[in-house]
Amino acid sequence: TADQVFQHHFAIRVPGLSAPLRAHLITQPANRDVPQIKPFDLRINGLSYFSMCRIFQLGTPKMTSRPVGKKSGRGSNRGGGEDD
Repeated sequence: TADQVFQHHFAIRVPGLSAPLRAHLITQPANRDVPQIKPFDLRINGLSYFSMCRIFQLGTPKMTSRPVGKKSGRGSNRGGGEDD
């Protein structure tokens, strides 16, 4: 039904990276009372699609970045994404 949440985790293996990327696909019903909740989200290593920088922001100070090798990611990205 339309009021159910679907979640799926999977790994993305990229040649040249030492570990696979963790992907988390989330679908949930839209909520007009909470507009920041999107009906669809894709998180890569805990960073929401909606927090990722746009192509024109790459290499600029607005680029979202996360410290490498840090296990606890809460609050570590400047884009406001959440860990899953």
